Amino acid sequence: MGCLFKGCAPLFEPGKDTRNMFMKCFKVFIFAWVVWGVLTAGPVTASATGGGSETEVSDFIRRSIENALDRDVFVCRNEVLCGAALIPSFYERRHFKPAWTEMGVLLPRTEIFISVLAEADEEGLQPRDYHFEEINRLITKHLKGGPANPGALTHLDLLLTDAFLMYAAHMIGGRVNPETVHAEWVLPSTKKDWNIDGILDSFLATDDPLGLLESLPPPHEEYQLLRKAFKRYKELLEEGGWEAIPEGEALKKGDRGFRVGLLLRRLQITGDLALGDVPNDEFGEKVELAVKNFQARHGLEVDGIAGKKTLAAMNVPAHSRMHQIRLNLERRRWLPREPENPHVSVNIADYTLAVIEDEYPVINMKVVVGRDYRRTPVFSDRIRYLVFNPYWTVPHTIAVKDILPKVKKDLDYLERERIRVFSGWDEDSPELDPSTVDWAALTPRNFQYRLRQDPGPHNAMGRIKFMFPNKFNVYLHDTNNAALFKKTDRSLSSGCIRVEKPFELALYLLNNQPGWTPEVVKETISGGKTKTVVLTTPVAVHIQYRTAWMDETMTVHFRKDIYNRDSILAEALEKRPLRPKSLSHWK
Repeated sequence: MGCLFKGCAPLFEPGKDTRNMFMKCFKVFIFAWVVWGVLTAGPVTASATGGGSETEVSDFIRRSIENALDRDVFVCRNEVLCGAALIPSFYERRHFKPAWTEMGVLLPRTEIFISVLAEADEEGLQPRDYHFEEINRLITKHLKGGPANPGALTHLDLLLTDAFLMYAAHMIGGRVNPETVHAEWVLPSTKKDWNIDGILDSFLATDDPLGLLESLPPPHEEYQLLRKAFKRYKELLEEGGWEAIPEGEALKKGDRGFRVGLLLRRLQITGDLALGDVPNDEFGEKVELAVKNFQARHGLEVDGIAGKKTLAAMNVPAHSRMHQIRLNLERRRWLPREPENPHVSVNIADYTLAVIEDEYPVINMKVVVGRDYRRTPVFSDRIRYLVFNPYWTVPHTIAVKDILPKVKKDLDYLERERIRVFSGWDEDSPELDPSTVDWAALTPRNFQYRLRQDPGPHNAMGRIKFMFPNKFNVYLHDTNNAALFKKTDRSLSSGCIRVEKPFELALYLLNNQPGWTPEVVKETISGGKTKTVVLTTPVAVHIQYRTAWMDETMTVHFRKDIYNRDSILAEALEKRPLRPKSLSHWK
């Protein structure tokens, strides 16, 4: 059973203690849960007729929380009140003293936090998700007009506490849990261990509250550049964006006319073509270079011709590009805050791999990733060992869907591809003569054999594979079909990642291991024997899915959403929790 409220996606995995249970669901409904106690305890009127004392406000907060603890209305994943530890324990530690006001007056740190909430949009978040309007309404109605009553101050304190907890959690770990919206996405374990209420305690105690808030977003340059890209495209949208170029024949060097004029203006708006560089309707050499630049930063074939795919990319509206950047800000918050140095980064949507040292790439190469129906998953791990001249044990799915139909048509296929047949999946399963198997009678349901391809240049794994054992059985490897790297769209594998420069990557990973010179690596490969080399220091690998980013040259890149993940994430980010009807009068 899911949470009672839509959008209550767990941010952290459940643990054995109540606090971890809170971390699953507090983002959406802890506010409603606590305020439920405030509102159903009876009308919150000024038992005091004006400005409640600190003691009165503390008593209101205590009674509100006690009333909430007595209720079991809200259910999340069959767990009653799964946020039952954090807010009560927070206020218990401070003897229910209000955290955000003193004698009915906003503390300076409170005003700082509210000003940061007002600018949450700069992070691709929405102030509305942090009760921003209601907080301002309470302040305007009850604090600016004179002394506030204890009920109003209680409301404000609970809202601000919940807003901080949600904002801090979203900045550190993302607003949406990717594991709830993508089946093949695993959240790094480091994102599940943050002590959010401890961060709140630190905020209330620090002499530099603004500095603490500014430390919450990912600290890496990649995120900061993406924020700049978001701001740039937000400004472009406010300036009117760009006009769509009507469909028609491809535009190329030497063309003139109305559509060329629109093309020029489109390229100038996004900085691909300098303003005033060319006549208004002439497709010259500078325009051709500008089109190539546009194509390169959109992952298109770079030919300088504005054909169907290029025009389609140009006609994506400014608001769609801005939201695409917003989605990738969220994805960046899912990644470890401090990626290991060095680490290997794969961007599925860009079909590329980079080895990163000190936040900058030292090796770049193309990769081939999974087809849409055999998607490469997103997760983080460590490359632990290399295998030279590997065997390929064919996964059952590939065996029955890809190889079995070919064998039924041509039994010699197995011999040509040097694929052996074993009676089962145990290590001691005997090898069989393929001619003794009744292939015609086999189906995906009754196929029990293990297929294994011998090492060599014909092997689908190529000459090297890079292993990081995982539940997806996905890894990096060489290929026997290098021609695939010449293609622009490279979602062509069965899920594993084929790398363009396996020799270069192997040398890098073995650089600190004595004896593994380039000559030794070449000799090992040419020797043909299978050899496993365990890395003395495993290297982190992050398999990512990024459809927008800004590079160190301040160039904004976009990529096709090959797995249709952007629309799913966009829908999840737009969802807001539903409150019970009994809370509707609180507005």
